[in-house]
Amino acid sequence: MTLKFDDKEFDGADKIILIEKCDPYIGGGNYIMPQWENKTVNQRLWLCAVTEFVFGYIPETIFVKKEASSI
Repeated sequence: MTLKFDDKEFDGADKIILIEKCDPYIGGGNYIMPQWENKTVNQRLWLCAVTEFVFGYIPETIFVKKEASSI
C-alpha cells in the first residue's frame, strides 16, 4: 500500500487535523483523523518532527489518500 500526503487538498483525500503543536523538545504535533475512506474513526495520532522536516512547518491540516501500489 502507498499513501499520498500533501498540505494542499486533493481529490479523494481524507484530513488529518492539528489539535496541538508539541513543544520543541518533543517536536511534531498531535492530530486527529475524523474519517478514513468514508468511515468515522476519530483516530488521534502524534506525528513526529519529521512532519516539520517534510513540509517545512507543522501543517494545520494534512491530506492523505491510499493509492494503488505498483508492486
